[in-house]
Amino acid sequence: MKLINNTIGPPIRDDHMDMDANDDDPDAIQRGAPVLHPIGSQFYNALSHRVRNQAKFHAVQLGLVTSAFAGAAVKSPVGIRHWQRCLNACENALPHQTFAHKVSGDGQPQALRLENTYTLDVHRMLPRHRNGV
Repeated sequence: MKLINNTIGPPIRDDHMDMDANDDDPDAIQRGAPVLHPIGSQFYNALSHRVRNQAKFHAVQLGLVTSAFAGAAVKSPVGIRHWQRCLNACENALPHQTFAHKVSGDGQPQALRLENTYTLDVHRMLPRHRNGV
């Protein structure tokens, strides 16, 4: 991160600093706020993409069993339809059974994935680096 920020970030101008004298050592130039900010990281197995019914959740995270039990007292037509969908899903297989079925067997993906998230403050970049390349 330091190398990237020192390369694309502008130096702080100082009347007492000879900018040409520090060309050989970019660390000697005083820098302002970083241009690139780390936000977060996540590691996960490629298998996790195979076991989700939706983009956000695994079946075991949806609360289907709780909804099936709690929905028995629902009175509104919308609530009854939602309860019926949860009940049907649980009658086919309980969430932990569905999960176990999806991850069992040979040929499951084992690749480890890594995602890093950064924020790039383009207003802090040197103008020559604001070219989209």
